Amino acid sequence: VHVTLQLTLAKGEVQVNVNGSPGVVATSKLAPGAPITLELDVPLNRSSRSFSIELIPLSGAPAGLSGTVSHHAI
Repeated sequence: VHVTLQLTLAKGEVQVNVNGSPGVVATSKLAPGAPITLELDVPLNRSSRSFSIELIPLSGAPAGLSGTVSHHAI
């Protein structure tokens, strides 16, 4: 599936992981003033036909997460 993420964060820092069938397929750091845009093809998990996005706090208490996630079949 083709996934596009556009995320911003007002406070703190987080690591953003995109997970598919082989595990983590992309990772990026998100911080205030450093929005991220990711576009990638993610292999789906066969049993659930799904992918996931994981946010891991790195420093400070994260707050003010906003953005969009879209996906479509390839």
